[in-house]
Amino acid sequence: GSIVTYNGSSYINTTGNNVGDPTADPTDWSPLASAGATGAQGPQGTVGAQGGIGPQGPQGSAGSQGNAGAQGATGATGNTGPQGTAGTQGATGATGNTGSQGPQGAVGSQGIAGAQGATGADSTVPGPTGATGPTGPTGPTGSIAGSVSYQTNSTSVTCAKGSTCTTTTVCPAGQYVIGGGNSVQGGPTNGVYLDITENYPTMANGSTFNNAWTVSGYNYYGGNGTHNIVITGYAICAQ
Repeated sequence: GSIVTYNGSSYINTTGNNVGDPTADPTDWSPLASAGATGAQGPQGTVGAQGGIGPQGPQGSAGSQGNAGAQGATGATGNTGPQGTAGTQGATGATGNTGSQGPQGAVGSQGIAGAQGATGADSTVPGPTGATGPTGPTGPTGSIAGSVSYQTNSTSVTCAKGSTCTTTTVCPAGQYVIGGGNSVQGGPTNGVYLDITENYPTMANGSTFNNAWTVSGYNYYGGNGTHNIVITGYAICAQ
């Protein structure tokens, strides 16, 4: 029968039907010798001589665009070309923003005075009150000789410590009080403990004008003993 080698093994055909796969058809094929194990790789052979250049193959497709190269040096300026024809007028652009205000200009010279206007009609509204004028000179000193009487209250007021006392000195009938005052029995020694709280002109006995002088005081002595203080009032009276 036919002998064949397949994948390193030898087979013999035993039936004359030799169209099948020897490794998968044991009916028609019998193995003669199995393939041995792969031997060790031999040493690399020497590089062969350079072959001749083969024919040029077809042109390949265009590669991707490379990066832009560095800017070349500026060439020499060419001759100026002829003036082109004027283009059509472009549309007016949008109005720009208003610029900042400029500095104030210098003050102009004084204008010529205008003509005198006609006198207006008198106002029916009173004008504002004018300022008070300066004080006039002091008049001559008058005399009240013969019209002044000096009267001392005949009853003194005695103030105990911690109390308020009042005395009123009345002018003679028909006379005005024009001044007054007081004194303290014992002088400054007692006076330091007396607080005069009232000292003023007043009306007494149903008078319609000031005809008396009233004095009030508070005895604030805080020591031992009674320490009474006597107050005497005075009135200066005139016709």
